[in-house]
Amino acid sequence: MVPLPRFGARAMAIGGLTSAAVGFGTLAPDLSGHGRPYGLTVGLPGVVFRLGIGSSFTPITTCATSGIPPSLAAVTAGIPNTTCRGSGPIRLVVVLSTVAATGGGHVRAVAPGGRRRDGC
Repeated sequence: MVPLPRFGARAMAIGGLTSAAVGFGTLAPDLSGHGRPYGLTVGLPGVVFRLGIGSSFTPITTCATSGIPPSLAAVTAGIPNTTCRGSGPIRLVVVLSTVAATGGGHVRAVAPGGRRRDGC
């Protein structure tokens, strides 16, 4: 039984992304754990998040390639793949460049001995 033809690509994408949002939403507020087991604070929400993202990737690609002529379908299917793979490094560069340009905010340089270089 394949759920994509049964429910449709849009419903599967929305369900997967909702599952990912629930997993991330339960993971984000309580990373400290406060003595609770790792499996409940990080493991289970992480699995729900990954299952949601994984189950939404194919329906999103299906939606992106619908209505495209068959001769361009392979090129169009590569666009979500490229976006998924390339957006992480681009975000990292933007965040690190912003931190470097603003003076680092709360980030301070620490010498190898564990003492801060600014003398504090």
